Parts: sequence; structure tokens; C-alpha cells
Amino acid sequence: MADQDGTVLIARAALVELEDLAQEAALPHLVICTDVGGGAQSYSGPYPTREEALAAARYEARLEDPDEERLRFTVEPVFPPIRHHLVVPAQSTGRD
Repeated sequence: MADQDGTVLIARAALVELEDLAQEAALPHLVICTDVGGGAQSYSGPYPTREEALAAARYEARLEDPDEERLRFTVEPVFPPIRHHLVVPAQSTGRD
């Protein structure tokens, strides 16, 4: 029975991970272009979804670096901002 319980836990964890990935894919995304030689980066976006950002990254890569030697294109989600009312202000020490 322990094996079945372990399998169920793994399956549940996998489902949670898939749900998180699906929700993340629906967030706005940035395209990040990194110069492989020097490390300089540029950003474009945000694009409404991961899929649209990937399409833009492929287009930019074909346009800017068709040989795929100088630039690396990646996409990353843009998460919502931290709510300011949840940020606890620093305590005053009386010395400021």
C-alpha cells in the first residue's frame, strides 16, 4: 500500500506542477536577447503569453542572428508586482 500512496503523491505533485506551468504560460512574458560573447542583454515585450513571446524570439533570432552564433534568445514570465500593503516597513531605530 505504501507504494501506491507514494505513487499517488508523486502524481498529485506532478499535477500541481503542470497547473503552475499552465498558469505561468498565460502570464505576460519578455524576450531576453543575450550577447553570447559579452553578456550584454536587451529585452522586448511584454508579450501577452509565453507562446507569443516564443514566436517573437524566433522571429528576432532569424532576423538578428540567422546563424545562431552571437545571440541567445530566451523568454521569461513577468509576475505581478508584490502588493505594497503586504510589505512590512522597516522598524525605526530612533537614529534616523
